Amino acid sequence: MRNIGYIILIIFLFSGCKTDTEFVVSENSLSRSNLNGKIQKTTEFYYTYGNDDLISNGYKIRRYNTDGMIIESVTYDANNFIVDEELYTYSSEKMTELVEYSNYDRHFCDAIESIYREDGLIEKQITYNRYFGSGSNNGDLIIEYYYDSNNNVDHLTVMCEEQNLNRYINYIYEEDTIVMEEDKDLNTGTITNYKYLYDKYGNICERNSINEYGEIDSQEKYTYDEYGNQIFYENDTGLLGFKSSYSYKYKYDGDDNWVKRVKVVNGEDKECIDREIEYY
Repeated sequence: MRNIGYIILIIFLFSGCKTDTEFVVSENSLSRSNLNGKIQKTTEFYYTYGNDDLISNGYKIRRYNTDGMIIESVTYDANNFIVDEELYTYSSEKMTELVEYSNYDRHFCDAIESIYREDGLIEKQITYNRYFGSGSNNGDLIIEYYYDSNNNVDHLTVMCEEQNLNRYINYIYEEDTIVMEEDKDLNTGTITNYKYLYDKYGNICERNSINEYGEIDSQEKYTYDEYGNQIFYENDTGLLGFKSSYSYKYKYDGDDNWVKRVKVVNGEDKECIDREIEYY
């Protein structure tokens, strides 16, 4: 089940202000982000490489409670102005996780509510009042999860009445690992299949998009380091004739959390993130 977060196209945008320490989910925010230890706060500084120096693109601060659940995320631009705030609220009584957004330069949505079962597995996720660049309201997006006897996600439904969106996504497993995903548009009948391959550590190393004729439309390849962080990505669209790739370089602290990540494209350093971590 480790790779389900990569496969299901759901946005885990973290944040929060009020917490309930009795609230328990199958994975806390730190494990979702491949972070180790009792972390209280992370600050990520974003840069791009210019001709002679690094150019600042702002920074993001995330705060976590003692259970490893994120409680707040605030993004600043290079001039220290807040451009985005995300606040999380947890309720053990309702088994819910609610993130509320305050976007200053763009509006993604008003809130995302995740509803969990008593065993900590997600049951439903609702994105309230989605917005796009035009500023128009595109309605609520509702995703519902259904599990098999082994508590693996058997299938899920994705619905948005305002956009006439109605999808059914089915998963096929081998030894509790997803090997095939079938994404069907119930309005048009269009089906897209995705096939997954994994490395010996259970990380997705290849994702193939297969069309109705059984041909590979696109192929994505991933490589990871010994800490489980991605170090290489390649996207080959195959029939469309487009291919791109990039890699990452890392520097780690004593808890095996990365504190510096550099994105390399065509052999050149393009972007950099410096991360400061404060532990409890």
